[in-house]
Amino acid sequence: MEFENVVFPIPQAIERPGWVRIARALFSPAQCAELLEWTEEHGRAYRSGGRGIYRRVTFCYLKPEHASWAFEKLALAFVRHNAWGFALSGILEPMRIQKYGVADFTNPHSDYNYVTSDQSKITAVVPLVPARKWAGGRLIVAGRKIQGIDRGDCVLFPSFAWHSVSPVTRGERVVLSAWAAGPRLV
Repeated sequence: MEFENVVFPIPQAIERPGWVRIARALFSPAQCAELLEWTEEHGRAYRSGGRGIYRRVTFCYLKPEHASWAFEKLALAFVRHNAWGFALSGILEPMRIQKYGVADFTNPHSDYNYVTSDQSKITAVVPLVPARKWAGGRLIVAGRKIQGIDRGDCVLFPSFAWHSVSPVTRGERVVLSAWAAGPRLV
């Protein structure tokens, strides 16, 4: 038989990067406080009524001229923690500082944009207040509750992953959200 001497490769395990990466203490407590202070003094708050994504949260936009250091830190985090090997262009949209009060939430959604040429590839979420200041408000990515995250830690995950925030039951959850964009996935 002509296939007698053919050697077939032994199946090997493929290491998968998983859904979530965490950059511990990406922002210092002082940097978190600076962003909170800026939000209180200069941020224009918008109340999300749930167009497109049903959620209840107040947010304001943060642009590079407001805190260039935050954009630089997050850009480096996107590159360092890009376990998925996505081609990235940069942070093309303003970041958002989002405040969740009691009963505020975000229903499951994806941040991936199927319309534009540069799409969200990686989503980052950084709590700006200590976790002990609120209850509930759990970030859930791909069906898994993200645990053990505190002020200044950065949670990164593929933007196409379904994620949500459970209702806050006590206090106020405040986070910075950012997105690294890149060319369309093929």
